[in-house]
Amino acid sequence: MKKQTAVEWMVEQVELISNNKTLSKKDAVKLYDEVIQKAKAMFEGQIIEAYLTPLSNEYWFQKDEILNQESKKYYNETYGGDK
Repeated sequence: MKKQTAVEWMVEQVELISNNKTLSKKDAVKLYDEVIQKAKAMFEGQIIEAYLTPLSNEYWFQKDEILNQESKKYYNETYGGDK
């Protein structure tokens, strides 16, 4: 199975919700909000993973914690973190 990007996953979920005619508008809005939040978290994870991949090869001797901190710093500086 091909690994999905956060955007691909989100589009798939939005289509599923949109096609579900049994959902009330209130329930659909709640599901859309949940999908958006999960897609944001997935995107952050994918950016961090992309950042870590070359670093882990170059700085293999550093602990994972340091790399994780650096990748989160990069994500927050580049994409604004929780903004």
